[in-house]
Amino acid sequence: MTVSLGSRLFAIAKEASMMTEGYAWIITDGLSSMLDLMTPSTIDSMQGVLAIKPYIPRSKDLEDVEMRCKRELLLKEPNNKVNELNLFGIRAYDTTWALAMAVERVGPMNYRFLKPQTSENSTDLATLGTSEMGPRILTKILNTSFKGLSGKFYLVEGQLESSGFQILNVIGKGERVIRYWTPTKGLSQELDVAKNVAYSTSMANLRKPIWPGNSITKPQGWAISTEGNTLRIGVPVKQGFQEFVKVKWDSQTNNTTYIGGFSIDVFCGVLGELPFAVNPQLKAYANADGSSAGSYDELVSEVDRHQENTTVHSLAVAAL
Repeated sequence: MTVSLGSRLFAIAKEASMMTEGYAWIITDGLSSMLDLMTPSTIDSMQGVLAIKPYIPRSKDLEDVEMRCKRELLLKEPNNKVNELNLFGIRAYDTTWALAMAVERVGPMNYRFLKPQTSENSTDLATLGTSEMGPRILTKILNTSFKGLSGKFYLVEGQLESSGFQILNVIGKGERVIRYWTPTKGLSQELDVAKNVAYSTSMANLRKPIWPGNSITKPQGWAISTEGNTLRIGVPVKQGFQEFVKVKWDSQTNNTTYIGGFSIDVFCGVLGELPFAVNPQLKAYANADGSSAGSYDELVSEVDRHQENTTVHSLAVAAL
């Protein structure tokens, strides 16, 4: 998720009162590594969010690279704010080194490019040639291991392994580290990846997160009770293929006698797996004579006007 999209998401969530007590939000490194790029208003709308991102141990090499980057950026753009080197910048640096080391191990060879068979309608990307040495470089990269800025660089099944993770809590003007996690030690209050030491795995000794609404009470996921309440489900009436949604109508009583089909079964099955009670009331979106009362778009508009809580049809489940 991009910074702009994440900013809009949490602004809307706050406006919809979804950043209050009882809610829980968790973001991963796609957004958590960009928290320093967020505006103060965005951080304000993210209060209580939990964030997970790979742990990058501080080192002399990392500090030197950060200093050089800041110096060069200030020379090029002296009037702009220079942010800290984030996770993506650090990993890009390590990846460049891994590629250079792989090419060096391959040694001198033919750098000829093979031109693909293309047509006039091919995209520019499809017309790019491929290097004959590509497979050999790839093999070397997959077997590369060294100490980089982000820690030990090595790939497992083509994916970069992280030695540990930080669990952050967005509080005040920024974030604070509340816990660490490693595959071998689990959750801990402190972490020394270099020495493979984790401390205080007792839950009682771990720092407690502050949840949305400035609450220390862990959200249960079903704070709003629906027991005894009815969830109104709008179901479209359609002709033709009815295996997904089927509605039978009694012309004598002007009432539905059956609502079912694959989509209905899936929807009710999902409701049955929820850890709280939901009483669905299926209601055909029909006129008095049993004919369709409108299109899918018009049925969804009924949800927006609060005539229905949600809809089920042959394409998706929609709720507003």
